[in-house]
Amino acid sequence: MKLLVFLFIGLYCVLCPYTKVEESFNLQAIHDVIHYGPDLSRYDHLDFPGVVPRTFVGSVIIGAISKVILSIPRIYEYVPVDEQVVVRLVLGGIVSLGLSRLQMAVKKVYGSRASTAFALLTCCQFHILFWSSRTLPNTLALPLVLAGLA
Repeated sequence: MKLLVFLFIGLYCVLCPYTKVEESFNLQAIHDVIHYGPDLSRYDHLDFPGVVPRTFVGSVIIGAISKVILSIPRIYEYVPVDEQVVVRLVLGGIVSLGLSRLQMAVKKVYGSRASTAFALLTCCQFHILFWSSRTLPNTLALPLVLAGLA
């Protein structure tokens, strides 16, 4: 069941790889982490900080993990949308782990049948699985919320 949740998240990520404007701040921050590393002077956010102050912690974590994956030798050069899909799959994987942890907590408190029902209901809901790989501030916070609920 745990793999099924990630497969749905991955499916939505691959079928709908492009983003909305709300995702752009964190996605640009992740891009900067991947491509510029610790050289903060090259980061786009110095010139375009945005109207609302935002945290950079989630973007750094996702960017660091994604950079490791993107550095694995490959037979072709990534294009930007491929990098974006990798970043979103990393985020989706982390959310998937959070959902798995919550499912285990449901099993511990309510039993195996409730845990299976939780997993099946999660897989039937479009909203949570579709948005689990989107680089929105709420999605970056979701694994922490799921850990707290678990």
